Amino acid sequence: MIDKSGEVRNPTFYYQGAHPLNVGADLSALGSPSVVVTTAKDNERKAVDAIHALGAKAYRYVQFYWAPDDEAYEGINLKTHPGWAFCRSGDAPVLGRRTGKGSQAADWHFIDANEKAVRAEILDQLRKLEAVGWDGVMFDRGGAALTSAADAHHRPVWNATSSCTSDPHQKGATFSDAYVATLGLARQAGLKVMLNYGTSPFDSRIPLRPDPKDPRCSVRGRQGCRTLDDAWAGVDLVLNEAIAFPRDQHWKETFRANRLSEKDPDHGRRTVGLLTTFTLGGPRGQNRATVYYEWARVKLFDLALAVNTGDGGCPKGGTRSGVCNRYALYPELTDAQLGEPVDEEPVSRKCVSDVRCVWSRTYEHGVVLVNVRPRPVRGLEVEIPGGTCRHVVDLFSGKRLADDACVRSVEVDLPAWGGRPLLLVDDPA
Repeated sequence: MIDKSGEVRNPTFYYQGAHPLNVGADLSALGSPSVVVTTAKDNERKAVDAIHALGAKAYRYVQFYWAPDDEAYEGINLKTHPGWAFCRSGDAPVLGRRTGKGSQAADWHFIDANEKAVRAEILDQLRKLEAVGWDGVMFDRGGAALTSAADAHHRPVWNATSSCTSDPHQKGATFSDAYVATLGLARQAGLKVMLNYGTSPFDSRIPLRPDPKDPRCSVRGRQGCRTLDDAWAGVDLVLNEAIAFPRDQHWKETFRANRLSEKDPDHGRRTVGLLTTFTLGGPRGQNRATVYYEWARVKLFDLALAVNTGDGGCPKGGTRSGVCNRYALYPELTDAQLGEPVDEEPVSRKCVSDVRCVWSRTYEHGVVLVNVRPRPVRGLEVEIPGGTCRHVVDLFSGKRLADDACVRSVEVDLPAWGGRPLLLVDDPA
């Protein structure tokens, strides 16, 4: 996500889209990302080639958290190998969830990744992905596996040890421990690793990763919960799907977590953000104004950021307000290269409280503005960094400001709860 110059580049998540991932297809909606994360395809070589043609790295979605009991999933076949399932007592597999109805119904059981045979199968699957040409993998369900996994009866699994492991990789390993150990298999296969933690790895309430053997980590609030560093050793990037929210919701916590995601001396700039239907406040938030507001809110920090997981549209009916994130992609935001920060920290002004302010961050090639207030701001003066004049592009409107004059400052109008990224360019239109 960070190029040789040290600049953060944005990724794209493309699970289901309007066009197939084929060389020659119209993939302009993806922009020019650093990484494209996508799901399994009928022809994975074609998908990899199409991603590489964009100049991006190709990351394949994988999930070794649970699997159905009636067919192979990512190479894990619990129908053929029922002993590969996680057990709470005896040899009975733990039920994670049920999907489908009638003949399409399936029970999903948690995978016992501490079984040596399971690890061998996972490693084999990862090596096949590397052989096809994938550069990395994105492990899903990481947040649940490391902090909260529970069975269909709401009994915790994440901190439990399987009772039916016949040949353990690590004696006494919990479900969480085994999941972390699995991340290292991708590295062994020659792949980069992105871990979907769901929330920030620097979230004060549940930082990466709670010690499953510390009783304080198993109670509400997790006060004094000890954390372990081993997950960081197995990953290159951590995905945060709770990186921003509407208006000033969770402002202080996300501000703190995002600051650490950029500045942490050991793990800074390794967090990737994804704006989803949930973080946008539901389907009604899937609009340009809300996306730009939250994108700008995140970009008060020098972090890689994506919006949604495709542009193939979402189904009508009850599932529309669920987990679907295929409303739209924003290639102009993917392509926005702001350069290195000029301001050491986000700057606030015109405050009516400690949070409700106009916030900004100046970069080498852009300025990010966020109006965290219920009223618009007119004629906000924005100075151009570098002591020279630049042309200013309002990314939201696509228009050049100040009649495309080369200016040292510019006035900008901000709507209530509005975000505006400005790009600074040297050449006129």
